[in-house]
Amino acid sequence: MASALLATAFISAFALARAPQPFAQAKTLASVKTAKTIKACVKKRSGAVRIAKKCSKSERRLKWAAKGPAGKPGATGAPGAPGAAGATGATGPAGATGAAGTTGATGSVGATGATGATGATGVDGTTTGKTNFAQVTGSQTNFGGSSTSCTTTPIGPSITFNAPTGTYIQIMAEVDMQKSGGNLAFACLKVDGDAAFSILSSASVSFTDKFLVKGSGTGTTDKYTAEPFVFPVSAGSHTISLQYGSDGGQSAFRNRKLWVTEFRPAP
Repeated sequence: MASALLATAFISAFALARAPQPFAQAKTLASVKTAKTIKACVKKRSGAVRIAKKCSKSERRLKWAAKGPAGKPGATGAPGAPGAAGATGATGPAGATGAAGTTGATGSVGATGATGATGATGVDGTTTGKTNFAQVTGSQTNFGGSSTSCTTTPIGPSITFNAPTGTYIQIMAEVDMQKSGGNLAFACLKVDGDAAFSILSSASVSFTDKFLVKGSGTGTTDKYTAEPFVFPVSAGSHTISLQYGSDGGQSAFRNRKLWVTEFRPAP
């Protein structure tokens, strides 16, 4: 019933809009065209429709949207068929082969130079080497504390020599050592009145033969990688000796050897 009434109202309203009307009715239709909602009155008995904002008791109020809702989007169309592949272009002509370059001429061999004259016989050098050697073979013990400073126990070996002006010396040392208790056994080098410094050390509980290596505080067990200290000394008497230490316990030392080689001007 409501659907039929709405259809009738729409048809009547359409007819009313198409039919000639007086000025007042034309003004009403003009306002309908700009309105978002259309308001109308329907006669309860006859179903006649008129566009109006106010209705009488014999009419029923009716309103509808001036513009209906948008419809749902249509389904996506199927993809078009791929276009045919274009024809392959023709191969261009090959370029002409370049001409081969010419080989350069071989240069001539230069003449052999004349043999140089024999140089004069050189004079003997002005320096001479003298090696001082000292050794202590027996095994002796050091009772160190918790530090790494060396003591004079056991004694030696020690070398004292008299150097002329311009002397250099080379020092090499070898010590067989073991830690009996504690952390480390070590040997130090003492040069004149300077403080002794560590040159060899071992953490082994068995005897280990160590050789001096310049710049190392532990030394090496490979005699072929041993490297001596070399430095100049002033003119006069000098004493080079070995001293010993034991960090945190007792250490033993044997077969202690010391070499001091002097490089000095010839007399």
